[in-house]
Amino acid sequence: MNNKEIYKQKNLDFLDEISKQEDIKRITNGLYYKVLQTGDGMQARTNSVVSVYYTGRLINGRIFDSNVEQSYPDAFHLTKLIRGWQAAIPYMCVGDKWEIYMSAEMGYGSRGMDSIPANSTLIFEIELKGVA
Repeated sequence: MNNKEIYKQKNLDFLDEISKQEDIKRITNGLYYKVLQTGDGMQARTNSVVSVYYTGRLINGRIFDSNVEQSYPDAFHLTKLIRGWQAAIPYMCVGDKWEIYMSAEMGYGSRGMDSIPANSTLIFEIELKGVA
């Protein structure tokens, strides 16, 4: 096995182990979450603009993106985000804070993106602050 294949397998193994934990819920194959905080606001729809605080990291713990140090959340049109966000956020209510685990296929797949290697399992802590 070459280094790329080893990396891909480590990521698949990590996601498999996460999926077996008692407090982890499944949205779809390759997309899991853990509830960190429960809100009671409205839910997003597939065409919503969502305001979120988030931190994204790899399975080795390296943070590749975060906005939690900002004084305001970022707003995104849900249809413009990676598949994992598009699938998970409509299940969240405003005020929810989840840790989301997504397979490479739900993220950047075999192409990777900037500092995210190809075939990376992505872990996002997302706090949904608003929906429009």
